[in-house]
Amino acid sequence: MRKVWVVIRREFVERIRTRWFWVMALLGPLFFAAVFVLPTVLASRGGVRQIVVVDATTGPVGARITHLLNDSPMFRAQRVPASGEVVDSLTTEVEQKRLGGFLIVTDAAADSGRAEYRGSTFPGSRPSAPWSGPSPRS
Repeated sequence: MRKVWVVIRREFVERIRTRWFWVMALLGPLFFAAVFVLPTVLASRGGVRQIVVVDATTGPVGARITHLLNDSPMFRAQRVPASGEVVDSLTTEVEQKRLGGFLIVTDAAADSGRAEYRGSTFPGSRPSAPWSGPSPRS
């Protein structure tokens, strides 16, 4: 058993003598820190996102969603009632980068817990990405 420990010690000493051991010993923790910190930093740099809630519900669901979005420091929401051409005009606003996106809330969406979001989340993306949010009854 003593010979095994001698071999293990020799292998360990040989490994720590290499330049790559020390490079990775210093860069490894920095890499892992970047993996956890960088997404948070990038998310906070986006600023306040302008969102419009298209309310096609008969109840207070649209107003409640707007209120909850406004409570978040990341969003500024405005509620508009659903009408004939509101979706087309909001799509134009998103394409021209004057609006971050819009959320279409209907009675069926309120019952199922699934709403449709259209917005440009990345530069150059088309404003047609459906989004499914958490169920309002959770």
